[in-house]
Amino acid sequence: MTVYQKAGLEDVWNLRHLAMWPDKPIDFIKLNDDSEGLHLGIYENSCLISVLSIYQKPDQPGSAVIRKVCTHPNRQNQGLASSLIQQAVQLLKEQQIETVTLDARVHAVSFYERLGFQTVGDPFLKYGKLYQKMVCSIR
Repeated sequence: MTVYQKAGLEDVWNLRHLAMWPDKPIDFIKLNDDSEGLHLGIYENSCLISVLSIYQKPDQPGSAVIRKVCTHPNRQNQGLASSLIQQAVQLLKEQQIETVTLDARVHAVSFYERLGFQTVGDPFLKYGKLYQKMVCSIR
């Protein structure tokens, strides 16, 4: 059975580590503001298989940031992250959020474009990987 729900930090960190940066120490994938974020996940048989984190900043009303979208390596390319992002956008719409931003790895730009995100500015290098800032208006 597949369930969408708020994910616990330990589950989030373990999946991020496995799916995003398995060659780095687990502390590398922890964000300073993780305790302030909403971590929306897909669980299957009590195991977190896809997750993203949502952050809202008080000084930027009407906007939110999605970070650290990832899916278990054995479950990628099955539409889980797409479904999760759509759920997150719907949730943010209900909270009167108008703009969502994220930093996508360059190889994933077309994935986010299919979900309504547009590129902003030039790609940039972070931790040895190229990223692209993207934005989506959800009014």
